[in-house]
Parts: sequence; structure tokens; C-alpha cells
Amino acid sequence: MDTEETRIFYTILIASAVLATLVGFFVANIIRHQRKKMALEKEKLVNEILLLENERGRIAADLHDELGSLISAIKLNLECLDAPGEEDAQILARTGGYIDTTMQKIREISNNLMPKSLQRKGLYPAIKEFADMINHSAAVNVRYHGSDNLPSIESDKAIHLYRIVQEISNNAVKHASASKIDIGFSMVKNKLLLEIKDNGTGFDSTEAAKKQGHGLQNIMRRVDMLQGSVYLDSAPGKGTHYSIEIPL
Repeated sequence: MDTEETRIFYTILIASAVLATLVGFFVANIIRHQRKKMALEKEKLVNEILLLENERGRIAADLHDELGSLISAIKLNLECLDAPGEEDAQILARTGGYIDTTMQKIREISNNLMPKSLQRKGLYPAIKEFADMINHSAAVNVRYHGSDNLPSIESDKAIHLYRIVQEISNNAVKHASASKIDIGFSMVKNKLLLEIKDNGTGFDSTEAAKKQGHGLQNIMRRVDMLQGSVYLDSAPGKGTHYSIEIPL
């Protein structure tokens, strides 16, 4: 190439390099901005969920300690009353029964908000008690099983796993009309595997993943907070199978 052609070639080459650098810088800024935005959104979500759990704990304590104590005092005072007649005695007896039912409902609501067994005994006994509670309160057969080598789970992770089990199981009972639910924990390499299967009506898992209703969003958010992964297998009339892997 002659001198003029060489000059033009190097000018184009330099301009291309500058343009590529500017484009690269622009793209890098966009990616950095998106990552920062995602990190802020995730931090906001984590704070919202932590705030929600703290509020649930406070309400559960108020229900159990404050309202529960007040109703117990009412029951004691009621038992001290002498009924002047048979009809009045029956009214007092029925009222006492209503109070007992109210106390039981308060305990159930308090336990759903923040299970005592989760705080006292840990994740696996709390899940077992949750399964037993569903068995006694609904026409559903819930089976819980866990392998022998299960590790202890930190309290902050345990509450997320408990809520995941709670959400999936409640959805199976309320929306899928399931009569059988299997809940299991096992270890796969260095990951905790949670599997939940039901024989409910099922759904189109592809469409559900696209739409992500409120329940599925809650599950995905908590799994994401645990840096885990979700595998969902479901089809209309064939039940639903969740496989959730959590790194430890």
C-alpha cells in the first residue's frame, strides 16, 4: 500500500478500536448498572422477608402470651361461677367449650405464624409436627421421611425451608385437592435435597413458570435467598413434584 492508503487504513483501524472501546465501555456500564440494580432489589427483598418474619414472630408471641393469657383468665373466672339452674349450667358449659375452641384456634394461628418447635427443636422435628398437624386437621395423608445423615440447619435457613414446605403443602391441599403428600429430606453430595410430591390435580408447569403466581413467587424467592435451585415437574391430572436443592 502507498502512504495515503496506509494512512487511511490506520485511521480506520484506530477509529474502529476507539469505537469498539466505547461500545465495550457502554455495555460494561449497562451490565454493571443491571447487576447493581438486581443486587439492590435482592437486598430489598431479603429485608422485606426478614421484616415479615419478625412481624410474624411478634404477632405469634402476642397471640400466645397476651391474648392467650387473657382468655385463660376468662375461662378461670367462668369456672368460678355457680349456675342457679340446669339451663344456666348448660349455657356456662357451652361457653366454656367455645373458649376452649378459641384457645385451640389461637394456638394453631400462632404456630402457623411462628412454630415453637422450629425455634426449640429445629427444622426436621418442626416439619414432622407440621405434617402431623395437617393429618389431624384435613382429609390428607401427609408422610414425612428424612435420611439419617441430615445436617443441622441454621435458624435463618430453617425458617425459609419451613415456609417453602408450608407454601407447597398448603397449595397442594387448597388448590390441587391432593389426598396424599410426601415430604422428604436427604443429602446429595454437599446439598440438602427437599422433595415434595402430591397426587393432586397438577398443572402445566411450563405455563406456571412463565406466569409465576404469588405462591410460586414466594417459593422461588426463598429458594433464591438460599442460593438454591428448584426443579418442578407437574402436568394436569398427574400431581406435582418439587425437587429443591440447597447448598450447605
